[in-house]
Amino acid sequence: MRCRIVHRCYFFAGMSFCISTYISEIASIQNRGFLLSLIEPMYACGILLSNMLMCFIPWNLVSVFYTCISVAGLFCSSIICESPLWLFSKNRTENSIHTLQSLRRQDHLLLEAEIEEMELACYRGTSDAHTNKMKGIFKAWKPLVVLSILYILEQNGGFMLIISYTLKFVQNLDVPFNTSAIVITYSMCGFAASLITPFFVQKFKRKTVLTFSTVGMGVCMFTVAVYEHFFLNDTNKPVVWLVPFALYVYVFAYTLGVLPLSFALGSEIFPQEVRGLMNGLYGSIGYMYASLTSKLFPTYLSRCGISVVLWTFCVFSFLSCLFSLLFLPETKGKSLNEVQKDIKAGIFPMRKISVIRTRIRGYGSIGNGLA
Repeated sequence: MRCRIVHRCYFFAGMSFCISTYISEIASIQNRGFLLSLIEPMYACGILLSNMLMCFIPWNLVSVFYTCISVAGLFCSSIICESPLWLFSKNRTENSIHTLQSLRRQDHLLLEAEIEEMELACYRGTSDAHTNKMKGIFKAWKPLVVLSILYILEQNGGFMLIISYTLKFVQNLDVPFNTSAIVITYSMCGFAASLITPFFVQKFKRKTVLTFSTVGMGVCMFTVAVYEHFFLNDTNKPVVWLVPFALYVYVFAYTLGVLPLSFALGSEIFPQEVRGLMNGLYGSIGYMYASLTSKLFPTYLSRCGISVVLWTFCVFSFLSCLFSLLFLPETKGKSLNEVQKDIKAGIFPMRKISVIRTRIRGYGSIGNGLA
């Protein structure tokens, strides 16, 4: 029953990308990363709560409980204010400034600076809104491709698959512990890490956070893969606590970086005029892929075995790290308009390429001279 619930929840999980878009537009530059990362503790708390409830309470009572929470969320979403940036893009300037004043409560000079940022971020010449939106979509294809590939690599790192099939995954590891206790402890570890995440994301750059997170995931999966390769079929396994401990560190590493930035990066990278559209498309691609892999994972596990699955998670975790270092633009400490300027300049600026070519030619000339 639990696996079916997880699969169906992908349809409703798209709301998280709407929330991240809204936060990115109402938050200041200094607090944007911290506030966006608060989504993740709520996400981890929900996973922990659902696992605990479904271990001790009948599923129909759990459904009633979550229905009440959904109704409360609908009521709260109806009373919050619109984003100042969205109001400004719709030429509702007075409402935008009034909302910004109520959100910031800061001095006049800083408020004027943020209004200028909104003017730069929005299209003020709206004689042809359809043309402007099409231009925005054309400009956003590169961030969409980069984020989608990164999301797919991270999903192949295994966290969501383990969440969906925790019991089946642990049973295949053949660990001599109570599986229900491991599931609850697994969720508790993610929740504990989520309490540190906002401060971690606020302190360090995005690439630093992703590198720490993905490398940690890869090392943990490498440890479990090597252990299972040598001791999978042994009746008396040495150091039996190593596998669950590595899994707890794995979920801790994922929760510190990959999970919060999966929501935050789309809200920071896409242009204002198509941010909602492209962020929704990015979320749809991610969740459709997650749903597909969740359906195929049991077959892959039964045919290839747990060792191959663990090595797959390990390889894709390290690939996620490499891809983020090479292609992901840095967004920490930058306004949304500054991020767009960096993306427009190109992921690989021509100046750097020309410097590399010059150095290569120089080395070639030295080699010819020596010859």
